[in-house]
Amino acid sequence: MGVNGDARTEPSVSEPMPRADLDVLDEIQRRVLWLATRIVDAANHDRSTGDG
Repeated sequence: MGVNGDARTEPSVSEPMPRADLDVLDEIQRRVLWLATRIVDAANHDRSTGDG
């Protein structure tokens, strides 16, 4: 059962995903990678190096 008790059917594993869905997932993946890289970069530059 889905949210609010509505029945939802899940896509079959054998059914290919529509191209539009794959494009959306690719864009999300690209943004998550950018954000993760930015977080690590900010952490590396914002912390004290202890050399002065």
